[in-house]
Amino acid sequence: GMTETEIPFALLSTLAPKVYEAFSASTYGQASSGWMTDDEVDVLLRGEGTEKLYVIEVSKKEAGKETDVDLYYTEGGVLVKEIIDADDNQDYDEYLPQKPAGNIEAWLKQKFTAYTVVEIENEDGRTEVEVIAKGRKHEVLFDASQNWLSVKTDLYAMDANNAEWVPANIVEALQKESYEVSNIKEIERYEVNKSGNEYVYFCFEMRSGRDEVDVYVDETGIISRPSVGGEGVTVEGGITEFLAQKYPGAVVVDKDYDDGYLEIDIRHDNIIKEVKFNGRNEWIKTTWELRYAALPEAIRQTLTKEGYQQADVDDIEVTENASGVLYEVEIEKGHIEKTLIIDAQGVIKQQY
Repeated sequence: GMTETEIPFALLSTLAPKVYEAFSASTYGQASSGWMTDDEVDVLLRGEGTEKLYVIEVSKKEAGKETDVDLYYTEGGVLVKEIIDADDNQDYDEYLPQKPAGNIEAWLKQKFTAYTVVEIENEDGRTEVEVIAKGRKHEVLFDASQNWLSVKTDLYAMDANNAEWVPANIVEALQKESYEVSNIKEIERYEVNKSGNEYVYFCFEMRSGRDEVDVYVDETGIISRPSVGGEGVTVEGGITEFLAQKYPGAVVVDKDYDDGYLEIDIRHDNIIKEVKFNGRNEWIKTTWELRYAALPEAIRQTLTKEGYQQADVDDIEVTENASGVLYEVEIEKGHIEKTLIIDAQGVIKQQY
């Protein structure tokens, strides 16, 4: 089914040059980053039609805490997974080769012609197939009857200049709203089965000062986040149970690995919330944006005492973790820009 081989990291540049080049160009591969590589690289050789994977483990110690990250590369140098603090007893069982069944295989062949499988997941009757085609990673979702639901394709920032992946009118719509192509960090392309018709939209992750923002664009221009294209996305059982208990009635609308964490986007109380888990599926935190009117009364009173009115509030983000809930309130008043970190009782914990 699969052979796991350990090779010295020192030989990676010789045995898998594209993997080595991709790793060296990443943040983890920079000498100044402080990340240290393990001496060994795990190589997963699998059956025909599946991707050969190289797993590089890196670690970094900051403030007395060590963080481990597992990086999964294809032989062509495509980073398909980045997992923080994975299970130490990883045996790669989930990467045993699987073959797409029936209509799923036929659909994939028609869509991509040539592809290799990275992983297949089956949860709640749905099937998610992760494939590599044309040097890009595609996550394809099918329902219980093997009908196609959606495709999410991970693109590089440079693909904004490649009409094969991102049409020129999409980039123009982005630029009309004063977003610079040079500030694109990542791009996700979504193709969705919407009532039998294909609907395509893009998510651009943009650098904006110290922050990053997601900008959604379709053929009509800048849009709010669509409510299609992932409603009911499947996630692992343990995470499903956690979400059902923590956020009753929530619907999973998207999932991805971002900066090493499993990032689950849910629609809860008509709000999109971003829930992050580490490689052991342990909950790290949840963040979401909030309107001023939805702020707890204690926080609004604090803002008033500090001399700020609703018109001065530029943005509000809520962060919830095991320690509690904090509100990050961005203020713009005259020439002053300030960020206040406030707890649920209205106490300012930090400001800058």
